[in-house]
Amino acid sequence: MDVSGKVTDQTGKALPGVTVKIKGSTVATFTNTEGTYSIRATDDDGTTVFSSIGFTTQEIAINKRKRIDVILQEEVSKLNEIVVVGYGTQKRKDLTGSVSSIGAKDIKLQPINSFNQALQGKVAGVQITQASNAPGGGITIRVRGTGSISGSNDPLYVVDGYPLANPAAPTGAANGGAPYANPLSTINPNDIESIEVLKDASATAIYGSRGANGVVIVTTRRGKAGQTAVDFETYTGTQRVTKMLELGKAMDHLNLKNEQLANLGFASRFGNPTGPYPKPVAAYGDGTNWQHEIFRDAIMQNYQVSITGGTEKTRYPVSANYLDQDGIVIENNFKRYATRFNLDAQLFENIKIGSNVTIARTLNKGVNETGASYSPVGAAVSISPASPVYDANGAGS
Repeated sequence: MDVSGKVTDQTGKALPGVTVKIKGSTVATFTNTEGTYSIRATDDDGTTVFSSIGFTTQEIAINKRKRIDVILQEEVSKLNEIVVVGYGTQKRKDLTGSVSSIGAKDIKLQPINSFNQALQGKVAGVQITQASNAPGGGITIRVRGTGSISGSNDPLYVVDGYPLANPAAPTGAANGGAPYANPLSTINPNDIESIEVLKDASATAIYGSRGANGVVIVTTRRGKAGQTAVDFETYTGTQRVTKMLELGKAMDHLNLKNEQLANLGFASRFGNPTGPYPKPVAAYGDGTNWQHEIFRDAIMQNYQVSITGGTEKTRYPVSANYLDQDGIVIENNFKRYATRFNLDAQLFENIKIGSNVTIARTLNKGVNETGASYSPVGAAVSISPASPVYDANGAGS
């Protein structure tokens, strides 16, 4: 006898990928994208078993019925009790160390270009500061404060079991060089399933001295058995400077220059008919507001497509991401092209293999950030407003 029906959650939403089995047999199937299923029962008085990650397993007697609709109850409490610890997982109640967790839902709530930005304000006892204001710029994370003067104080990042280096800014950046790129920005935040921060000394028992500054464990999304699902997400937004500094006008600046020269015993230089700048001071008017010249409305757009599916023995997720973020300073831009493919295959009863393949390319068109003479922001508040943007030949000042 064939038994069919539909599986939904408490809100009536169809649940794809739910495992439907006949208890005591090897007969099993999955619900499709609309939550419906059809299975051949070996016994008219048998029992169907409905199970899915995040929901309570239900057993329902067939009683010679040909249609059985099921509403699965969420099992959120058990999901929250499991955290990643080192090379495995552990129930939170069994932990003896200090661990903080962030799920995929919290990460998606923020328009970020790097997953470590998602930790800001989310993890107690962890200090996170923006080392660079440029798109794709570095993030400084201190799990246990600053413990070394000359060595690195950054935590160890572990992505799917593999340590990932996060080098400090190069020496040249302190002398007005372009900001160093954040190597963690090559990871698409939408591919992340969870983030765990190991904050106490127990992390060194697993990772040795590399975990002395704490460990940030990143687990990416894995495939789920069931009907193939395709998801597409996109968002766009804009960033702008809402309030600029109030600076003096060109004629105010030149009058102060003339006053300075008079105090030093020199003749006025600006507005003097016999001097190099005979043009009247009042003729300069407001002059150039250099803040308006360098700042802009910066557009940020993100596109994400992912495909997940598989069977009980082989599961996969495939994702592709494109991020394009302009900086609020002109000519500043960050682009990321990333794709990820994870595969889990159960070859035999005791043999399981998996692979994590990531291909990413980032284009970081940064600008200098430090020093009044190197930084566009510093120069915008120090260059005379009497200076024009372009000279008489059309060249930039």
